[in-house]
Amino acid sequence: MTNVNAGVQYSNKWNDDKYNFNFSPKYNSQQYTDHKVTFTQTQIGDSVLNTNSNENENVNRHNFKLRGVLDTKIDSFNSFKITANTNFYHTESNDFTNSVTTGNNDVLKNSSDRQLQTNSDKSALSGNIIFEHKFHKARRTLSFTGNWYSLNNTGVTFLKSSNQAYLDGSPSGNLDLNQQKNYEQSTNNLSAAIVYTEPLNKTLSLLLGYQLAYDYGTNNQLTYNYSGASGKYDFLVDSLSNNFKQNIIQNIPSAKINFSNKKLKVNIGSGFGFTHFDLKDVTFNKDYLRNYTNFYPSANAVYTYKLNHSIRFYYNGNTTQPTVDQLQPLRNNNNYFNQVIGNPDLKPSFTNSFRMGNQTYNFLKDLWIYESVNVQLVQNAITTNSIVDLDSAKTISQPINVNGNYNIGFFGGIGFRIKKIDTRFQISPNFNFSRYASVINSQKSYAKTFAPGIWFYISKSKPKKYDLSINDGVNYNSNVTSQNDTKIQYYTNQFSFDGTIYFKKVWSLITDYTYFFRQKTIQSNTNLNTNIWNAQFQRTLKHDEFTVYFKVNDIL
Repeated sequence: MTNVNAGVQYSNKWNDDKYNFNFSPKYNSQQYTDHKVTFTQTQIGDSVLNTNSNENENVNRHNFKLRGVLDTKIDSFNSFKITANTNFYHTESNDFTNSVTTGNNDVLKNSSDRQLQTNSDKSALSGNIIFEHKFHKARRTLSFTGNWYSLNNTGVTFLKSSNQAYLDGSPSGNLDLNQQKNYEQSTNNLSAAIVYTEPLNKTLSLLLGYQLAYDYGTNNQLTYNYSGASGKYDFLVDSLSNNFKQNIIQNIPSAKINFSNKKLKVNIGSGFGFTHFDLKDVTFNKDYLRNYTNFYPSANAVYTYKLNHSIRFYYNGNTTQPTVDQLQPLRNNNNYFNQVIGNPDLKPSFTNSFRMGNQTYNFLKDLWIYESVNVQLVQNAITTNSIVDLDSAKTISQPINVNGNYNIGFFGGIGFRIKKIDTRFQISPNFNFSRYASVINSQKSYAKTFAPGIWFYISKSKPKKYDLSINDGVNYNSNVTSQNDTKIQYYTNQFSFDGTIYFKKVWSLITDYTYFFRQKTIQSNTNLNTNIWNAQFQRTLKHDEFTVYFKVNDIL
């Protein structure tokens, strides 16, 4: 990789710090070659599909970013902040891939050789406005927030591929593709929210809010076959061409009650989301109109039962809207034996998130303890239904909604300092249990993962003399699916050391080392070991305002 970066940062304050302005243009250029060798195994009932692919990609990309922030304190009651971001990309890439898929007993299923050449231009623009007003009455406030995001992507892709299917190991059909794809994609999001808080008494306050969000997206793709007679790409492929528009409007009124005293702080309420889907398949003149009503409940509570000792509880519900690529009924055949098509009947997914934790700190003993439990339940989760032809292993995938996904996690720790040796120690256990649904040939199955672990941490430091720390973590991973009884289980261990030694306060030697180990599995019959060691020698100047350094990465 050849990577070039350049940038400027400008900051200024004036008028008694009432105005604060930041401006930072940046330029980046990348030229790189990426070589990937990939093995993928898919089990469908009693059948196993093994795919070996070899990919070489050449990329030439450059982008230019601009970011500006203006923060204004109009007076003691009003403040105003504007943030603007722009990002312009230009990418030229050439990708060469060959792959072979086999079934049980290494029987050939398919083989493919393809070249994908892309030339694209992308622009991303975003802005944010925040206005806050404090009334003369204490705790009475009014705020307004506006957000805007726009992403535009135009380009042309040339696809050349030779695809061979097999039946019982013998050639059964061959298809050569030579196509040009012209595409114009855009995604725009505009939202505005207003929030008003009113104190009801010394401990209670009411929060009223309203949010309006508008999503607009288009995706127009035209695919042409190469014509030998004309020597041009001029034969339109109807099945691979489509013009699609997406309009999603959300109205979300909300109300919350806040309670606060010296020991207990509670915030509870809900929003009501009224979502209108207006999807239009321009190519086939077909409309998809749907309306949804969602609840956005939230609850937060913090109980400080003792100084520096508290219990916290959080709950939040939110939706995730499908993207225009997931909704558009357009087939992507860049990989002929693994094609994807959108689903205009997708629903938004809804996630219930719970978190409860406890944290304590004893300053006199320099002792700290913390625990946290997290739970996520997802309704109408967006996943993929893969229709697999077991003869040729050709797969057509489409996003769909499923239920039954959840994730449960715990992390905690205890830390302390031994004064005699002035060294800090910390022990942190954790575990995660999750279940995710996948669908193959319209049959749902669940993958369950259980992953407990424990981390050990030691650190010792002396200002301008040294900073030393050691981390060591051991984790166990177990995964099983309802499709079969095969259990994948293995241990991992990650050890790291970070150290800084100072010389005469302004010179320092900095180094870090990481060792990673993964136990062999059924799919990979060898252990995985990696070592990374980096080092840096530096000198600070003018009271640490400037630093000159020499650095070496991946010494081993």
